[in-house]
Amino acid sequence: MSVDTPRYVTPIIADPYPSGPWQEITNFRYLTPLHLYRARRGIPFGTAMRGADYVVAQPYRIAIDIDGITKNITVPAGC
Repeated sequence: MSVDTPRYVTPIIADPYPSGPWQEITNFRYLTPLHLYRARRGIPFGTAMRGADYVVAQPYRIAIDIDGITKNITVPAGC
């Protein structure tokens, strides 16, 4: 393979959703502040303008308990 030939890599990302049957989610809490951004006009998403009211301005973290086990989730900026 030459240096000019692009290589495609598919990342392995763990499934963030609970598996199996129903699991009780309790004790939702913010671990860091939630900062939102609101544009005066629509926010561009790819080639289309979509009317997003708010966008996450900075990454933030939450924690939840699923059947007694604490899970931490980081939401990236721009969502």
